[in-house]
Amino acid sequence: MHNILVIDDELSIRESFLLILEDHYNVLTAASGEAALKTVADQKIDLVFLDIRMPGLQGLETLQRIKKINQNIEVIMVTAVNDVQKANEAIRYGARNYLVKPFDVNEILKLTKQTLLKKTIQHESLRLQNDQGAAETTLTGQSEKISLIRQQLAQLKQGENVLLIGEHGTEKELVARLIHQQFFGPTAPFKKIDLSKDCSPKKIANLLFGKGLGDNVFSLDVQNGLLEEAAGGTLLINQLDLLPETILQKLQAKAFARSGSLAQQTMTTCLIGSVPPDQIAKVDYFATAKIFLPALKERLADLPLLLSQLLLKYNQLLGTKAVFAPDALEALTNYAWPGNTAQVETFIKRLLISQQPKTITQDDLPFEVLLGTASAGQGHLATFEKQYIREVFLSLGKDKGKTAAFLDLSPLVLDVKLPGAGVEPAQDLSPEGF
Repeated sequence: MHNILVIDDELSIRESFLLILEDHYNVLTAASGEAALKTVADQKIDLVFLDIRMPGLQGLETLQRIKKINQNIEVIMVTAVNDVQKANEAIRYGARNYLVKPFDVNEILKLTKQTLLKKTIQHESLRLQNDQGAAETTLTGQSEKISLIRQQLAQLKQGENVLLIGEHGTEKELVARLIHQQFFGPTAPFKKIDLSKDCSPKKIANLLFGKGLGDNVFSLDVQNGLLEEAAGGTLLINQLDLLPETILQKLQAKAFARSGSLAQQTMTTCLIGSVPPDQIAKVDYFATAKIFLPALKERLADLPLLLSQLLLKYNQLLGTKAVFAPDALEALTNYAWPGNTAQVETFIKRLLISQQPKTITQDDLPFEVLLGTASAGQGHLATFEKQYIREVFLSLGKDKGKTAAFLDLSPLVLDVKLPGAGVEPAQDLSPEGF
């Protein structure tokens, strides 16, 4: 059973959460941020409901300290209407979502279920990636571009830096894990860092190289770097183009020292970097091996198999038995998927979590997918156009002249696009007929 911690200085709020959740979860409560931190440190907590305004340790500070103790704990902020801006700030600090007072029972139950379900999926996905013989150890597809990647992987030499080049959402981490497995096997460490423009050079250096001398047990500021943690294995650096030049040169030298220490350590880590196609020039010298990952629109022939495998994966994780209806599969395989494989996976995961359909039909698909599909898109656009014209016709008192003028259509075209406007009785066009 999942453990949920409710943190609120108001007894009535804590009791309300207890009554709502105790039949389904093990619920703990704390009246202050200070008391909550002790509970988080002493017990396994899966989800926290955290009031944003409390005496003493405020909600945002409590959130940050919880994340330092265990970043995998999911946190949902509880806020008054005028605190929504702060709640959005909390999202940036790692909160999953927020509830606005007053809230109802169904809202809390639904949000709790969905949050814990996502947490379970993430945990299971990570387990699958790390388990020997995991399902996600092969590239999906038989297209020419995927076959070329397989050939390039077979030609790699152990110890050389590798640069993965591809759009956002292409299978960079999967390819990195394939390289890792090829040279080190499933038991060696695999680490990754996702760089962003918000990361300062100092923070990046501390994350990669570590900090502190570590010469005695009282050195509380000691932090192992990712290069130490990935020793004898692989480190994937996403958005390598955002890495400061000085740090990139240290990585090239294959030796490093912790921040604040002069002791040099020899690098025993396989380095893999990833960049978008338009940023290759910045880091071209980083690697002797370069692998280009195609966008999904460049290998649409692989889509049916990819869709089937991802649906099977999330059916197993969620205990569902969904299948694709022919019209849905046709629409999905004709869509360009600008977010690439990551977008496909997110779509299937969200659909099964939110709707849990037994058969995925065209009606279950996002509007942008339908619009981006030739046959389905045209049909939905035509339907949308007819509905819009009818709404205008009704709002203008069923006056064809005014409707035609408003829409800049000739009366003849209006008759075609608004069936019944000229021949059917007016009552057939009433709102009840929709």
